[in-house]
Amino acid sequence: MSLKKIGQIKDGKWFRIWDAVVYGVIAVIVVALFVAVFLTRDGSPADGVKVTGGGVTVFEYDYKSGKYKVFDSDKITVIADNGSLLELKFIPEGGRGYNNIVIDKKNRSVKVTDADCSIRKDCVYTPAVTDNSHIICCPPHSMTIEPLKRVVKDDDDIIIG
Repeated sequence: MSLKKIGQIKDGKWFRIWDAVVYGVIAVIVVALFVAVFLTRDGSPADGVKVTGGGVTVFEYDYKSGKYKVFDSDKITVIADNGSLLELKFIPEGGRGYNNIVIDKKNRSVKVTDADCSIRKDCVYTPAVTDNSHIICCPPHSMTIEPLKRVVKDDDDIIIG
């Protein structure tokens, strides 16, 4: 590099006008994404819980009626159903492994309490599902726990999905 080029670099400004424009556009995009993700989420209470294994629904529980439906008894077993708690055991495809799930009927929440999916056990440390804003996912066992939300159509039909 020549001395003339080094001198030009030393004399140059730290920021040029186009640098400031690029950083400003990036800042606007970050703020817009923050607003889109955190302020538009559905924080309404969940009407129930759906457990899926391998993309197929294996269990549903409705908080209002207090009733549950087991769709695949090979993958999900009801361990205990006492007054306020419903305890389930999810067994993934192949029968190797487990996820213990607890549904708190009074607080309308669901949580994974124990699993043997991996060393980290991310599904166990995921916060309980209490509203429609998030899910619990266990990728090693292909299990998800999602909130159910009732959708009322114009003709008063209730669809749970």
